[in-house]
Amino acid sequence: GDSRSEAISLSSLGNVYRRKADFKNALEYHSKAYDMAKEKNYVDLQPGEANNIGNVYLDMKDFDKALYYYQMALDLARNIKDLSIEANALYSIGSSHVHKGKWIKAIKYYRSALVLARKIGIKRLEHSILIFYSDVFSGLGLKIIAKKYRRDADKIFGI
Repeated sequence: GDSRSEAISLSSLGNVYRRKADFKNALEYHSKAYDMAKEKNYVDLQPGEANNIGNVYLDMKDFDKALYYYQMALDLARNIKDLSIEANALYSIGSSHVHKGKWIKAIKYYRSALVLARKIGIKRLEHSILIFYSDVFSGLGLKIIAKKYRRDADKIFGI
């Protein structure tokens, strides 16, 4: 219906504002899209919008609020068995923990995201996680392990 299209349009506008680093408007449009999706019971749109709101907070460096919305996205995605959003939410939760300096927690979430990304074939996400692993192990001085993850990442796109 019309309200579904409107929710999707609001989300698209939120993405435009986020790309322009206009976070106030990005939050406003993503929040409106989420509220409409919730009000109209568009359960398939809710997890993605919660994830989008988390992304804006991550960009604003408000990692606790980002985590709150990513966890909401994860729960909503699991409720409707949307594996793609679930994988992205797990990755986003991992990224939030990286920014908070919680490496072990980050790796735990990244590992779950990696398993899911491989299961459903999200190559871009799999690549991002392997690059992250490479950087972490390199930073820890474990160059051989870092190179293995880098090679695995490169293989995904045939580099």
